[in-house]
Amino acid sequence: MQLCPRCLGRQHACGLCKGSGKWILHECPGRRLDPGAQQVLNTALFALEHGVLPGPGSLLDQTKDFQLALSVVSRLKAIHQKQLLDKGSGD
Repeated sequence: MQLCPRCLGRQHACGLCKGSGKWILHECPGRRLDPGAQQVLNTALFALEHGVLPGPGSLLDQTKDFQLALSVVSRLKAIHQKQLLDKGSGD
């Protein structure tokens, strides 16, 4: 079970999670992404893990789409790491 991607657990009238704030995954979310979006997210993950940007220059020289993807991947990775730590500590 994951935090609802539509309301982030903050709306009681959310149509996706029905107010529970949680989202049950029945398949890999990557299966719902088109190939272009998947490539951008994979590039952002590579940049985050290896410190190599896809284009010349600094982060602000990259496309806005890439900057957004990097932000999303960074947040998702932090959530995943927190879930792993919580699971390891018995919470």
